[in-house]
This record gives sequence, C-alpha cells and structure tokens, in this order.
Amino acid sequence: MTTTTMEKVPAAAGVTLPCVPEAAKAARELVRTRLAHAGLAEVSDDAVMVVSEIVGNSVRHSGTRYVRIWVTCTGRVVRISVADSSRTLPTLIIARDADEGHRGLGLVDALSYRWGADLLELGKVVWAEFETRPAPSFGSAALENSSDLGELTARQGGTVHGVALREGGQRRVAG
Repeated sequence: MTTTTMEKVPAAAGVTLPCVPEAAKAARELVRTRLAHAGLAEVSDDAVMVVSEIVGNSVRHSGTRYVRIWVTCTGRVVRISVADSSRTLPTLIIARDADEGHRGLGLVDALSYRWGADLLELGKVVWAEFETRPAPSFGSAALENSSDLGELTARQGGTVHGVALREGGQRRVAG
C-alpha cells in the first residue's frame, strides 16, 4: 500500500457552482477525487455523504444563486466546507420515528468528527471535519493538538464567530 503525504498534494481544493440540486453530484465528485488524491480513502464515504447533505440543505434553504465547496486537508483533519450567501444558520432537528424529513444534519452529526457553521459578512460557511489515521509524515502538530474552535477557524481563514453545533449548539425536536 502506498502512503501519500499531505505535502505532495495542495492544501485545499474548491469549486463554485450554481446553487441547484445538481451541485450535490459535483460536490461529491470533488470530495471523492480530492480525498483519493490525498490517500485518504478511509474518510471518503462519510465525507461524500456529508457534503451531499450540506449542499442539499443550501439548495433547499438558502435561496442563493451560488454555493462554494472546499475540501481542506491539514494534519489529521479533513474539513468539508460549503458556503452560500444566506446568513441563516442550520439547526439540528432531532427527527421522530414518524417524521419523513429532518434527518440530514443528524447524518452530518453522526458521520463527522465535529461540524458547525461560521457566519460571514455576506453569508455563512457550514463545515464538517473528519479525523484521519495518524501518519508520521503529516505536519501541523499545532493544529492536530488544537481543540479550540476559534483557533481552528482562524487558521482556516474564517472568522472566530464559529458555532460548533456538535459541541452544544442549537438542537430541537421536530414538531
């Protein structure tokens, strides 16, 4: 088995797409390709499902014309980010057994290491992170050892207005 180090691949890959249902397919392909190129197949299936759910939410709820998707690999963390121009933050709704919907963010919550949203001046970024297996050739020990959301957000070039929904954010029961 060949191991690919993060130094051999770009730190981030991204694309801007029309905010239409077909954007989810392009987002899945971006994530799948980026993670395969980085040698990170171990998180690919979960990351593909999560980006599909986040893009789907943007398409259904944001009312914006475009969506931007990034895949960032730093140290042992893969971050999937989806930006749109809506400033409405997502809400994790705990679906009841009889509910036909309200399961998308529950999947994001279950499949990712952690997830959240950052408010921006002109919209928001919804992100999810996945931990990969440790590899001695990975750099960025400071990021690997960081548990502070503000520090992670700042290092990603975002704001410190981050809301880590996995860590105590807004949750409610449907109905």
